[in-house]
Amino acid sequence: MNFFYKITLKEKNIKFKIPKRKHTRKLPTIFSRSDLIKLFDATDSKITPEIADIFCKYGKAYIESHPIPLEHYKIMNAIVVCRTASLGGHVEVCDSCGKKQNSYNSCRNRHCPKCQALTKARWLEAMQAELLSVPYSHNVFTLPHDLNLVILCNKKIMLRIQKPDTRRAVR
Repeated sequence: MNFFYKITLKEKNIKFKIPKRKHTRKLPTIFSRSDLIKLFDATDSKITPEIADIFCKYGKAYIESHPIPLEHYKIMNAIVVCRTASLGGHVEVCDSCGKKQNSYNSCRNRHCPKCQALTKARWLEAMQAELLSVPYSHNVFTLPHDLNLVILCNKKIMLRIQKPDTRRAVR
């Protein structure tokens, strides 16, 4: 099917409203097992909830009970309105059969799973192409928590000091 743009769509009133944070702090909202089962067991088993659905359903309660930075509000808003009429869009019409299809614009936010799915898939494919056909292992070396502040303030020096020790430990 060949589509062309016919009509530009735009609805301004669908924007996700972020409530103002109350100054009182509440305990975190804990969802019951039955609430989570209802959320993830959609009536049609082929439909799985998206992060935008979870933000729409539980975002307001979470924002009211947890202080989060403004940047997180913006990210939540971008994910909720992504590929909806609030960001605008267009109607695609098939040249041969005349079928019409709405196509909405994306938010292009780097945190949005809808917008970054193709980029992530390409990156994973590129990384898998670089892998050698040898077994890999991932080692984590932990240091005492008392050194956290020292390491944060002097990353290059501390990592340079730690490198020979980790190399000896692996051998």
